[in-house]
Amino acid sequence: MFPERGVSTVDRPIEQVAALTGASTRMLRHYDAIGLLRPSRTSAGGRRYYDEAALRRLWQILLLRELDVGLNAISDILDGRPDMAGGLSAHLESLLRERDRLTRRAEAVELLLERLEAVDSALDDLGRHRELINRFGPPPPNLPNWPPELGELQRRFAALAKGFAALRIAGIPPHDPRARTIAAAQHEALQRFWPVDAKLYVELAEFADDGYQREAVYAYVAAMSATTVRNSSSCSGLTK
Repeated sequence: MFPERGVSTVDRPIEQVAALTGASTRMLRHYDAIGLLRPSRTSAGGRRYYDEAALRRLWQILLLRELDVGLNAISDILDGRPDMAGGLSAHLESLLRERDRLTRRAEAVELLLERLEAVDSALDDLGRHRELINRFGPPPPNLPNWPPELGELQRRFAALAKGFAALRIAGIPPHDPRARTIAAAQHEALQRFWPVDAKLYVELAEFADDGYQREAVYAYVAAMSATTVRNSSSCSGLTK
């Protein structure tokens, strides 16, 4: 692209300035309209040209825009109202206030999410309680504070679940006597709240998300059933 006759080679047309700086021609025309960046000259046909001083000012504008400084503030800074350091200090204070506002808003959103999660958890617990009651019948009548009494069972189950997890991490198979011992303790804890026999315990194990725990329950019940069969056989032999 060649400059028009009579135009200094240091004057750049608006299209070239846009390509050089990344600012669109529309943006440059807007800056001209608000008096932020005047072209060094305009041709008879209305084409804008920018000299080196205008180009330096444009780079300063773009830098300040990257820092999220408003156009009015940029105009004040570049025109010495106040000096650049003072203008940037004022902008920094504004950014810090905005940061504090966003921090407070983020904390409020986090609190709201925590409350929503608590509500969802309570609804999930209620749904599980109803499912258990529908499937296995109501709890024994000696639990007047149902379902708050379930909290003790949940804490006990959580502690036993850690035991299952430790065995799984250690590579101990779920049919190992140590895993069956934890399953037996879980069954015993559950029986304090429900008259759960072996069959119902296996069905309850289906609610567990942990496959290792389910397998340990199956192994425990199988071992318990085998022991019952052996004991029955022994008793039968004694009565003959």
